[in-house]
Amino acid sequence: MKPAELTKAIDSGHIPGLLFLYGEESFLLEKSLRRIKDHLVPPEAQDFNLVVLNGRDVSGAGVVDHARTLPVYAPHRLVMVRDSQHLKAESLETLREYIKEPVPETVLVFVADKIDKRRKFFQEFSRKGELVEFKGIYDNQLPSFVKTQSRELGFSFTEDALQRFCRKVGTNLAEVHGELVKLKT
Repeated sequence: MKPAELTKAIDSGHIPGLLFLYGEESFLLEKSLRRIKDHLVPPEAQDFNLVVLNGRDVSGAGVVDHARTLPVYAPHRLVMVRDSQHLKAESLETLREYIKEPVPETVLVFVADKIDKRRKFFQEFSRKGELVEFKGIYDNQLPSFVKTQSRELGFSFTEDALQRFCRKVGTNLAEVHGELVKLKT
């Protein structure tokens, strides 16, 4: 699944129960995570139905326990595991068992910088869930991103101003967005 397909799935309300988000473009990844959270778990239900774990601190059994817990007064429970690249091999093995039979009311989202698709865990995950890679953008893709973001912020660029802006800011999307917010202000 590509990031654009994930966005469409979120907007249509058909979010896969197993998601693994990874890649170098953290701005778009974090934006997708916020959209998933906002769509699945309303603010008044977050105390019971939103769990954020860190791959450095949690075991596979701990993740499975949270994932198997049913939601409270809501249709879905969201379990996010950040820094999943730090999960140990035995934890991944435990998680493989959960992936074979996930709880339908739980959306389990893993977040990592990079993954090794050769591992059995990722092969099994790709059959049952969705792997979404957030790649960095190229220089020629930046103007389109800037146009979209500026439109969302409520302003637009002339073609000359767009080219100048793109030459000055670089391709770090978090910085680009920050500069656009400054311009808006």
